[in-house]
Amino acid sequence: QFLYFIVPESVRPCFPSVRCRCCEPKALTRSRLSSAAVTTWSWSNAAPPTAPPTFFQKLSQDRVEVVGIVHKDHALADIKQLLSENGIAAKVEMEALYEPWLRDMAAMCEALCDLDKNEAVRFWLGSERGCKRYHVDFVPHRLLVTYAGKGTEILPEGAGDFKAYETGKPNSKILKNPSARWYVNQWDVAMFRGGEKGVLHRTPDEALRAPTMLLRLDQADFWLPKNDAEFLVSLQKSGA
Repeated sequence: QFLYFIVPESVRPCFPSVRCRCCEPKALTRSRLSSAAVTTWSWSNAAPPTAPPTFFQKLSQDRVEVVGIVHKDHALADIKQLLSENGIAAKVEMEALYEPWLRDMAAMCEALCDLDKNEAVRFWLGSERGCKRYHVDFVPHRLLVTYAGKGTEILPEGAGDFKAYETGKPNSKILKNPSARWYVNQWDVAMFRGGEKGVLHRTPDEALRAPTMLLRLDQADFWLPKNDAEFLVSLQKSGA
């Protein structure tokens, strides 16, 4: 099976109304993620918080790019510090959504740490996305949450031509079945397998032109200096 939607009960303590989109709720296990047949899974929030239009508008008035390491044992404190250091907190910290939003991002970091049995994750939060070409991520796996703007466009198995992707063909040649593609909803949590068995996906055109807010989490140990060269090569190959 290509796609799983998993609903761990404790993932979003601040937003407990969580539903499963295509299967019965069950615990997430490492074996499920490591299975070669599984390339994407997602948690779906049945009742995502209502964000006032001004909240993310204020954030995206200036370019946002926050990068750092967030530790499982003090994820919330780490995120607060990162946002304060980058001038993000000063813009919206008095808004009612600010603290719940921080807790949600902290819960995502803690969940990925639990999944990978790691003590920290690499945290990236940004208002600009530029991966306009279909590609796979050259990471073991990656967790994404789109808080504002159009969510990531995904090509399910059979909807994309990997040979066209690998040989540098444009999107029009990679996309085989336009009706099969789908988009991650705002506040849903998607996790992508990377590498050769990864899922083809891209930033939708709407998100390239309009303000957005994307959280991206990776395994912290993958982003050690020894991987810098590999990362640059992967960006060039993916067309990001």
